[in-house]
Amino acid sequence: MKNASPGFKAAIDQEVTYLCGLVELSRRDGYVYRFTDHDEDVVIGGNTYVATRGFTRSAIMNSLSAGLSTVTLEILLADLAQEGLTEEQLRTGQFDDSLVTIYTADWRTPANGLVTEFNGRIFDIQITDKGYCRFELDGLFSDDSQIFIETYSPSCRADLGDSRCKVDIEALALDVIVTGVPEAGLTFTADELTEEDNYWQLGVCVWTSGANVGQPLEIRTSRQADKSVTLFLPTSSAIQVGDTARLYPGCDKQPDTCKNRYNNWLNFRGEPFIPDTSAAGGGAATPTLPETTTPPGAGSGGSMYYSG
Repeated sequence: MKNASPGFKAAIDQEVTYLCGLVELSRRDGYVYRFTDHDEDVVIGGNTYVATRGFTRSAIMNSLSAGLSTVTLEILLADLAQEGLTEEQLRTGQFDDSLVTIYTADWRTPANGLVTEFNGRIFDIQITDKGYCRFELDGLFSDDSQIFIETYSPSCRADLGDSRCKVDIEALALDVIVTGVPEAGLTFTADELTEEDNYWQLGVCVWTSGANVGQPLEIRTSRQADKSVTLFLPTSSAIQVGDTARLYPGCDKQPDTCKNRYNNWLNFRGEPFIPDTSAAGGGAATPTLPETTTPPGAGSGGSMYYSG
């Protein structure tokens, strides 16, 4: 436990220990939920971890070949609901890809601090017939145990608005009010949509009011003529006239889009000028090397090779 405080290390060396598990769930919008498997709330570092009646997790499974770890975490839906986390939110993707950190703590002596057992993201959520929510978690790479080496690619490897891209997507967002629903759950119209066709394509629609509030959905197309947006997947509840949403632009990760639309060529994270020499990639075949040439005066053991 290299990240344990001296007080924590001393506590676990005792014949009787007072350890508990803590979970910190950070939603993509920054809201954080905290739970503990102890029978009373635990306060550490000014944060309150709420006691749950049903909170279990699997052992941390490590893949030596891939350098990954996985965990299954189960919490009673009723316990989640007490903190405002509803089944509908879970089913509609509002917690997909959320960050999860699992700690161990000494509940009797909170000043001993926390020991981090696992850092990961939610990659699957299941609602069981016994009233539990099962989170399947993928571990994040540890900075002190993994070396990251990016491969090259013709398209950008950053995501629009992330720390590498640096585009301020909040400044480009558009708030809209639904004026019509031509296709239930998938297509809506709004008077604010005045941009050219497919300006919002591959972007995200986040509902800010109505039955789908908080739900993010990817945008398939947008049309200027009828001021409409069509989503890739339907909303969980019906879209109603008067519902509000915030639209975020998308990016196809191509050089022209980065340069001409976002004026962000300096931060483009791709290598578009490296030729694709694979037959599958449709590029030119690997050039044939010229025949071996023996320069004048070179002996049989001194041949020099060159390629054009």
